[in-house]
Amino acid sequence: MERQKNASKAYGGIFKVLEGFEAPPHEDNGLPTITYSKKITLQERDEIINIYYFGPGHTDGDSIIKFERANVIHAGDSFIMYGLPFIDLIGGGSIKGFIENLNKIISISNLETIIIPGHGPLSNLEKVKQFRNDLKEYYQKTLEGYNDGLNVQEISNSIKCDLGKTYDVAAALADLPEAPTVYSTSGDYDIFAMFRLGNNDDIGLYVCETVQKIEGVRDTNTIVCFNPFTKDRGI
Repeated sequence: MERQKNASKAYGGIFKVLEGFEAPPHEDNGLPTITYSKKITLQERDEIINIYYFGPGHTDGDSIIKFERANVIHAGDSFIMYGLPFIDLIGGGSIKGFIENLNKIISISNLETIIIPGHGPLSNLEKVKQFRNDLKEYYQKTLEGYNDGLNVQEISNSIKCDLGKTYDVAAALADLPEAPTVYSTSGDYDIFAMFRLGNNDDIGLYVCETVQKIEGVRDTNTIVCFNPFTKDRGI
């Protein structure tokens, strides 16, 4: 309950619906009978299933599942195929842990391993390595800028697309280094994107020359974001 209240404050009320909610008590037979701390091995017919906990990353309780004979890994949200990951800082997640978890996924994979991400199409070892490398670079550059006293300008952009072009536009936006977060939405606009620009970047020029020139973009609505109000504003 305390985590729900903290999340509601930290994310601008997005979890407000959870306030006051009390989960009904569990029946004794509804509690798990098997738990694990680091790794557990199960068997289903001829399949050996290893379930790993690599430590805090996306959240503080993510499991990575590997089907050994099939050579398939289900990574959940510890690996995604677009943009930058969401890190549940309030829930104990960690960007450093996220990167380390990717290293451990790599360590239990080989070139033939099929890797199922939390979001996106089926993947493989090379794409996990590329995602890990990109994330390390982004984190390092962000940390260097923060230590040098630099800030960023944040803007949000609601984007209306031509019919049938929403996914093409979303893919193009997700490839932009300034756009770590891209969502498809309902309502008057098709896409919501957050952009992080340097202090000296011209917001209007960026929207006109970069966002609005993407094929399939019909209209945009730009909002400049000022101070974030969160419980913990650390990196």
